[in-house]
Amino acid sequence: MVHHVRTVLITSHLLAAHYLRDLLIGVDIDSDPIVLSADEVSPDKIPLGPGVVILIDLHDLPYLVSTYFDAFNENRKGAAFLALGQPRSVLDIASLLLAGFAGFVCYSDIPLSLGSAVRAVAQGQTWTTPEVMRAYVALTSRRTAVREIGIEVLTHRESQILELLRKRYSNREMAQFLRISESTIKFHVSNVLAKLNVNGRRELSRNAIDGNIVTGRIA
Repeated sequence: MVHHVRTVLITSHLLAAHYLRDLLIGVDIDSDPIVLSADEVSPDKIPLGPGVVILIDLHDLPYLVSTYFDAFNENRKGAAFLALGQPRSVLDIASLLLAGFAGFVCYSDIPLSLGSAVRAVAQGQTWTTPEVMRAYVALTSRRTAVREIGIEVLTHRESQILELLRKRYSNREMAQFLRISESTIKFHVSNVLAKLNVNGRRELSRNAIDGNIVTGRIA
């Protein structure tokens, strides 16, 4: 049983950071939340031990979500990740759980639900709906997901490519960002578009999730 919750806020927006910090203090979650700019990936600033909740505002992140997981995973020692963002589909939220988040809170639900969500994930629970959990359970088995739901699963690298495509990165920019060759980028882009069943980059929206795709750390 965790009696004291420590929180870390990661966001690209200063006003959002102040709002979330004041909200957490107001509902007696944490008397002194740690606030990190989204461009500051500093594992040494993350407190260790159970009862630590890392809240990541998904809007306008300068890095891929996987960057934050890779930076913090080895040092978090029992900490949980909670995602905050715009409304998302059931499959999109399930993909966040698949990536490693313990829950998702929509912006519109933050005033009423953030405190409960933080407390739940700090106790080792998952903060989501039954519909999302059913999708997540199916997605933990690629064979089950593809056969029963008709979902194609992206690899970890392909999910990174998809995120950059939605941000309208060029092949050259993606190659520089990920430090791989443009020919490799082209190969991954082709696979992503095929799995999404779209004809080209223009059909991809930065914020929209296609109903036939789920991203995750699948090798």
